Amino acid sequence: MNPCDASKDWTVTLKEIKQKVWHRMDGATAASLREKGVRYAFALGLSIPHLREIAADYPHDKGLATALLNHEMRELKLLGVML
Repeated sequence: MNPCDASKDWTVTLKEIKQKVWHRMDGATAASLREKGVRYAFALGLSIPHLREIAADYPHDKGLATALLNHEMRELKLLGVML
C-alpha cells in the first residue's frame, strides 16, 4: 500500500499519537487556556515545540492529517495541521 494512500487505516497510528499527547499533558497550561477563553472539547496544554516533536515521528500524509483534524482535541487538530 502506498504510504500516502488517503484510504489507509490510521487507527493504530492515532492511538499511538493520542498516548504520546496524553503522556505530555500539562494541566497548568490547559487551565490557562480555559481561563483565557480557548474552548475545545479537550485541551491538554501541550506546547507547540512538544507537538512538533511528536509530528516529526509521523509522515506528512493527507489521510493521517484528516483523521487528526476530525478529532475534538486541540492537540490532535494542531498535529493535523502540522502533517
